[in-house]
Amino acid sequence: MGQGSQGARRIDSREALTQALSDGVDYAICEYLPGEEFTVDCFTDRHGALRLVSPRTRERIRAGIAVRSRPFAADARIRAIAEDINRRLCFNGAWFFQLKQNAGGDCRLMEIAPRIAGTMGVTRNLGCNLPLLTLYNHWGYDVGLLINRNEELLDRAFISRFQTDIRYTHVYVDFDDTLIVDGMVNFELMAFLYQAKNKGKSLHLLSRHARELLPAVEKYAISPALFDEILHLEPGQQKADFILPDSIFIDDSFAERKRVKEACQIPVFDLDMVESLMDWRM
Repeated sequence: MGQGSQGARRIDSREALTQALSDGVDYAICEYLPGEEFTVDCFTDRHGALRLVSPRTRERIRAGIAVRSRPFAADARIRAIAEDINRRLCFNGAWFFQLKQNAGGDCRLMEIAPRIAGTMGVTRNLGCNLPLLTLYNHWGYDVGLLINRNEELLDRAFISRFQTDIRYTHVYVDFDDTLIVDGMVNFELMAFLYQAKNKGKSLHLLSRHARELLPAVEKYAISPALFDEILHLEPGQQKADFILPDSIFIDDSFAERKRVKEACQIPVFDLDMVESLMDWRM
């Protein structure tokens, strides 16, 4: 059973080592490695040839997984280690190893694993989908690899995913400061609208836009065909008067949401609440 660093002690002198060993306890003595740590994603094809050596940093680690990582070019030293491991062990597909530098900057081998690494997404987004390539190996295909050499930084953080019991048939959405914010399309809201469309919901654009609404929609490359209904209200008309039952309403204005909530008794959503409507199971 792994114990991590439990019971570990740092020894900085021969005298301290002598004193530590005098208590009669059997210790595993390891070199102290204060330098940088790397993961090296590798891929060996079905013929045993090492086709990929893709190192990346481990700049921040949570639960043993690098949550901040960036790729860098493999130097001759890292390639030699990869080739030596590949020569000694029999791989078929993706694998990785981890290195850590000692006080002098020399790399020490920490781990070898014949599996997909937790932060393999760095390499995948450079062009090498290691899980898929591994499947191709086992299916008997000879594969080609394409990899981009651009700079890339992965930074992983907690992200919220929601499930809701709200049931609705119609989505009513405002235009100004809702679908369009600061002169740009609200892409998160657009993603939800397309998902709702895919699920068969009816989409309604409901706005008091000061000028002609249809040209404004087309200006932002939004197809009017996305909506089942486009309602351009006159001054003084209330949005609640145009909303059907079994609906939800999305608007940046608290006053509008309050009026619709009270008049129609339906769920209402501000922009920061749209994430709760996304169905990530799709």
